Amino acid sequence: CWGMVMGSIFGKYSAGSEFAEKALRMQEKLISKNIQARTLCITYVLVYPWTYPLHDSVTILKDKVYKEAIQAGEVESAMLALVTSNVTLPLILGRNLKRIEDGCNLVMTTARQFKTYDNLLFNQMIQQAILNLTESSNGNDPIVLTGKALNEENTELSTPIDKICLNYIKS
Repeated sequence: CWGMVMGSIFGKYSAGSEFAEKALRMQEKLISKNIQARTLCITYVLVYPWTYPLHDSVTILKDKVYKEAIQAGEVESAMLALVTSNVTLPLILGRNLKRIEDGCNLVMTTARQFKTYDNLLFNQMIQQAILNLTESSNGNDPIVLTGKALNEENTELSTPIDKICLNYIKS
């Protein structure tokens, strides 16, 4: 998506949003629901948050993108919309941690239902960090991600991105 490239690489976020809007208009004319779902997901997860209010993206990701992706059989896009609308953006927006933990539980349940596990480790890390902040489940050390959702010592970090996520959450 050129919208994503314009924003993330060139820092031209308004131009990126314009490209994304054009892509969405073009998608309306296509028959492929899969491509429409992917384009919606990329637009509302990676492009619009830079130029539109974040809470607008949360609502649209929940009410439109997730549902359309599920209907199209685009589980990866649906899961990205679910994680972003229930966990990532609410954290950035400073929403209630208990509600975000509930969002983590929803992501875990849905991921297991669809047998897609790409987002589980990241979600478990976030959930354990929330538990560390809201209850004393790990001996009162909020940096150690060990408790009900995750035990970092027994968790295999199989990819570099897993290690980056763990270090980011702990910082």
